[in-house]
Amino acid sequence: MIKHMLWVVFLMTISSQSYSQQWEELSPELKIVLESFSDEWDSLPDNRKAALQLAANKWNDMDSAQREQAEKRLDTWQQLSAQQREAIRVRYQKFKQLSPQEKTQVRRQFERFRTMTPAQREQLRERWGSLTPRQKALLLKRLRTNRGE
Repeated sequence: MIKHMLWVVFLMTISSQSYSQQWEELSPELKIVLESFSDEWDSLPDNRKAALQLAANKWNDMDSAQREQAEKRLDTWQQLSAQQREAIRVRYQKFKQLSPQEKTQVRRQFERFRTMTPAQREQLRERWGSLTPRQKALLLKRLRTNRGE
């Protein structure tokens, strides 16, 4: 379970730092979290070691509630298809390229959606699904114009 979580964090937070530590040089705390990598550790590329150490440090800094939440997120991630995971990665990369103002707007819209009742969310999905491709394009264009894009 922890190994899978470390992979997810690795994919999302590849670090440019270089960690050339050998397995024996790692702290006991890191060795516990990274134990499943012990046999291959010394042959891993430095960037992968760095990302795994970063993830292990984050894991060690979490309290039990945060760890439980991370495990639930990991379970959800693992249940997604390869296409769904790739779509999320693409959206995440697009989000990273947004201006701070645009990111704030996206977060506000997400929070608004999140606080809707399930019935309201379903109604919004149904309304979106009932639009023709042309109507969707026009609506998206209008939204972009309102945001000043």
